Parts: sequence; structure tokens; C-alpha cells
Amino acid sequence: QYDPNYWESAQVLLNSSSFNLRDDIGYWRQYGFGMLGIYKGDLGQIGNWNVEISGWGKEDVEIYDKLVQCPTLNVFRTID
Repeated sequence: QYDPNYWESAQVLLNSSSFNLRDDIGYWRQYGFGMLGIYKGDLGQIGNWNVEISGWGKEDVEIYDKLVQCPTLNVFRTID
């Protein structure tokens, strides 16, 4: 789970390798952060967003899991 305190720590800021992004470090490179484009009807088909989540995170993973499990929808990542 994302922790802003980690990225703001002096050790991370001094460690330039923290910004050396590669496919082999961190699963987020596989799934990605960013925008989601989806039709309203498709979102309704998978059960919409979970608005009961309290705190930071998990909503993106949950919506991704719902999308992947839907047999009529395809998830793909475009070029960054």
C-alpha cells in the first residue's frame, strides 16, 4: 500500500536508485497507476465503485479485480 511518509523520507530522497523504475522492481509497474477509462454501463455491470472503503487505497485494486473477472470486458494498458 502506498505510504507518502516513505517517499518523503530523507533516505529515499538521497537514494537516486529510488527513481530507477524498471519492470522487475515493484508490481505496480505491471498494473500501473493512472487514469481509468470505462463506460458507465460497464462500471455498473461490475458493481460500481466500493464507496464503503475507509482510509487510503484498495479501491483501485478492487475495481481492477472486478474488471478482470468480468467475462465480457477486457483490461488493457496503453503506452505511457
